[in-house]
This record gives sequence, C-alpha cells and structure tokens, in this order.
Amino acid sequence: MKKVIFTIIVGWSLFGFWNGGVVTAEEAGDRRSQAERYVSDGEIDFAFMEYQAILREFPDDPLALEALFACGEYYFREHNSRETVRAFELFRKKSSEGIPHILALVYLLKGASFLKDSAAARDLEERLKEALSSSHFFAAFEENQKRDWSSPLGNHYELNEFVDHMDILLNGEPFYTIHLS
Repeated sequence: MKKVIFTIIVGWSLFGFWNGGVVTAEEAGDRRSQAERYVSDGEIDFAFMEYQAILREFPDDPLALEALFACGEYYFREHNSRETVRAFELFRKKSSEGIPHILALVYLLKGASFLKDSAAARDLEERLKEALSSSHFFAAFEENQKRDWSSPLGNHYELNEFVDHMDILLNGEPFYTIHLS
C-alpha cells in the first residue's frame, strides 16, 4: 500500500499536479485573450488583473513583456507614479527597441517629473533622444511621417516625426513632445 501511495505522489509531482497543474504557454495566451476581451468591454481594471496574473504565473513567457507594459500604463492611469516607474524601468531593461521602448522612456520621464526627480528626468531625456536618434528607430521614418501603435490596454499612440521634434499623441490627445535639437 505504501508503495502505491508513493508511486501516486511521485507521478503527480512529475506531471505537475502536486502544485495545481501544469502551467502552459497556452494558458498565458488564454489569459491574454481574456484581458483583450476585458479591454474591448471597457473593463480595464479586470484586464489589469489578467495582465498581473500573466506576470505572476508566466514571468518568462514572451507575453510577460506585453503584460508589463499594460501594468505600467494602468499604474500611470491610476496616478501611481512609483509603480509606473517601477514597471516601465523593468520594461525598459527587457526591451531594447521599437515604439513600446520609446514610450516606456516617455512614461519614465513623466514619472520622474511627477516624483520631482530632476536629475533622473534629465538623464531620461538624454536616453530618449539617444534612442530616437538610433538608426533602428528612424530607418523607416521619413520627414513629417507618423507611426501608430496600439497598446495592450487599448490605448492608441501616434508618433509624429518632424525635422526638430516629435509629437506623441495618446488617444488623439497631446502626450509628450520631444525636442530633438
């Protein structure tokens, strides 16, 4: 009898049942799909909870980076500057290019301003200019062009590039202007 019980326990452990079941990448995708449904229904708080669950349960899944951006946006929306900075600083460390990376730097810059950290704000402004001047970002950009990006929380960003500055719009409203000179 002890041998049978031992075999069952070892079997459960090997198949992941001992800790509540096997966690799969498909489940991370299911969580993301549920978050997207919440966003489309205007239930942003519930979407945030799904993205938090992705971060907690699937920290190494590629969807975790998207979830981290969504959580940063949520914290900003809720005027939680410290958590906004924490989320986007982690996002920035894990992401190295593209529109989300640029936006994370903008959120960090806004967070530093809200926290009245002028030294960090100056440093972030320089990092942002450096990121924007990289050939990766402007490679497909022509003067007076724009790029669009929609975030996991359903926000729509427009990056409008001009000769000496870039305007960033969030849901059609001015969000940040970066002076490139």
